[in-house]
Amino acid sequence: MLLFDLAYWSWYFQASTQEQFDQPVSGSLHSPSSKCQVPKGRAIQVEDSVVERQPSIHVRRPRSID
Repeated sequence: MLLFDLAYWSWYFQASTQEQFDQPVSGSLHSPSSKCQVPKGRAIQVEDSVVERQPSIHVRRPRSID
């Protein structure tokens, strides 16, 4: 097993923190990025619903009565 010394970890830390500052900032935090290509599903209407929303599975286990 190869053990890294303190000098290596110091160099690694400095290189990784410097890399963070060298990255150009694209876009703003308030505007969505044009690189995000996640497919969007269709919206589900929940207001004006007559039936109350129910969980898709039974949350409580039935109690066995002896």
